[in-house]
Amino acid sequence: MENFLPALRQELSLLKSEEHHSVQTWLLYDPLIHKYYRFSSLEFDILSRWNLGHAEAIIAAIKQECDYEIYEEDIAGLLTLLAQNHLLRISGEKDHERLLKENTLKNIPFWKTILHHYLFFRIPLIAPDQLLSNTLPYVRWLGSKWFLRLSMVAGFMGLLGILQQWESFWGTFSFIVSIDGIVLSMVSLVLIKMLHELGHAFVLKSYQCSIPTMGVAFMVMWPVLYTDATDAWKIKDPKQRLNVAIAGIGVEFMIASWALLAWNILPDGIFKSIM
Repeated sequence: MENFLPALRQELSLLKSEEHHSVQTWLLYDPLIHKYYRFSSLEFDILSRWNLGHAEAIIAAIKQECDYEIYEEDIAGLLTLLAQNHLLRISGEKDHERLLKENTLKNIPFWKTILHHYLFFRIPLIAPDQLLSNTLPYVRWLGSKWFLRLSMVAGFMGLLGILQQWESFWGTFSFIVSIDGIVLSMVSLVLIKMLHELGHAFVLKSYQCSIPTMGVAFMVMWPVLYTDATDAWKIKDPKQRLNVAIAGIGVEFMIASWALLAWNILPDGIFKSIM
């Protein structure tokens, strides 16, 4: 086999599975087709060191860190499996030729396979783990039960005020169709989505998970912010997993609640329209 290993697709996630027939197994999740691939502990050890880029480096690392024998044939077999299931990143002419040949045999249009590989890719922008650890003590109160209840009260009071001033409230939306309104709306949306992702990140950090990267992901060339939450497999408690999943929406709920209340308090003007 070639010692240089092609990179895995960026959006794949390695997750710990429950014991399968009394043997620990691992899952590789492909979010594009919502499919899980089950791997043994040996295959996991190889995949978790795949970024070393060379078969020799992986073999040396496993022998040193795991203290058991591994051979090139093990890596070659896994490489074949990854290629057959389109889990490797397309990186050159050889990969395009291989995919074209496979699709010809399967009678699948080539453009569909190419599109599948380019539907999703990520651009990491920051490595926030240390910053999140340092700032978590200062924002932990935002996830407390008392602040959630206070936000619900604020939202309820804001909603009551809006219902009493419905025509005035509806009239502020005319600002959004202006040039300034469109720009400010887009800026507000980006800021809210950044806070959404920080919500996921801080909850993960509160459960002692690491967040290696945050950045921009492109889904069918549409940009969305993302948080690398792969480390969430460490969380065993279903309630804690649920907290991670709903953290972003929870942040948006709290922003909306306080914005409703602020709209009732602020004088007429641009800031009221932003709320």
